[in-house]
Amino acid sequence: MTEALHVFGINGKLLLTQAVNFGIVLVVLTFVLYKPLIRTLEERRMRIKKGVEDARAAEAARLNAEEEGRRVMADVARKAEGALADAHAKAGKEEERIVREAHAEEERIMRDAKERAAEEKRKILSEGKEEIARMIVLGAERIVKEHEAR
Repeated sequence: MTEALHVFGINGKLLLTQAVNFGIVLVVLTFVLYKPLIRTLEERRMRIKKGVEDARAAEAARLNAEEEGRRVMADVARKAEGALADAHAKAGKEEERIVREAHAEEERIMRDAKERAAEEKRKILSEGKEEIARMIVLGAERIVKEHEAR
């Protein structure tokens, strides 16, 4: 076998030395360059993966916030409509109460006016009766005086 190596011009010692040197360079490059490079690439891959996951989580949170916002707005709109309907109902009831009170006040005023008119009528009739009675008495006195004077 040494003859075959010699025929092809291969020096065994030199070949062994080069293999050892290649092994040393390979070990040095593995620990100095390859492993740190792989570690850096793995860290970058993990950061990118975490960034993608964070972006997905942020998108999900944004969608949830939008949905919650829509629900809150719908709830607020529903409550506002309810409050508006309540206000209209209360306004209607208040209007009815005011109208009833106005009618009651109108009836009281009309009743008072009729009572005053009836009282005034009685007073006038009473005064008229007294005046008629006085005139009758004066007329009777005059008739009596004329009768006596004759």
